Amino acid sequence: MHRKENVLTVDQTLEMLESLSIVPGKTINELSSDDQQKLRIVILLAWCRPIVLLENAYDGLSEDARTTMANLVNDYCQKTNSLIIFSSNDVSTLMRYSKVIYYFEGSHLTSSRNVEMANDVDCVVTVMGTGFPVETAVKLGAHMLEEAPSETRFLFTGNIQALLPLLEQSTITDVRIEDATVEDELRTW
Repeated sequence: MHRKENVLTVDQTLEMLESLSIVPGKTINELSSDDQQKLRIVILLAWCRPIVLLENAYDGLSEDARTTMANLVNDYCQKTNSLIIFSSNDVSTLMRYSKVIYYFEGSHLTSSRNVEMANDVDCVVTVMGTGFPVETAVKLGAHMLEEAPSETRFLFTGNIQALLPLLEQSTITDVRIEDATVEDELRTW
């Protein structure tokens, strides 16, 4: 086996695995699904390529594992000056771990959004009842998705606490708050 240039050494790779509590010597089937996904990411990073593509790599991980891997990938980017391009079906993952989000329709770039400084996560709010002040919500960062006589659904970017006074109308019967999906995000563009 020939040693490739510009790749992590075996010791460096083992050190990365140990930092993730993955014990060398186990078969892949002996690893948990989180550890299997972490291993896939480490293998890609070990090649030290200037551009690394991670397709939905964080989506199957637990919240703790997702944060750990995102921190590892961020550290890797800083040390190797690499570009990591990752996709996710979860907008909160994109918002939390991206610097820029690029939106594509097929193979065409339709828009981009710098989220590096954003600490807020997009959510979809569904308000049942009447009397919800739509114009005020829009000023606070809401993007209307659906409006019906007794139901309003919108994408909200920002601190959800800002909406609470608007949701205290006596004619509002129910409020549901969910993480935004990629489809919800795209509907606002």
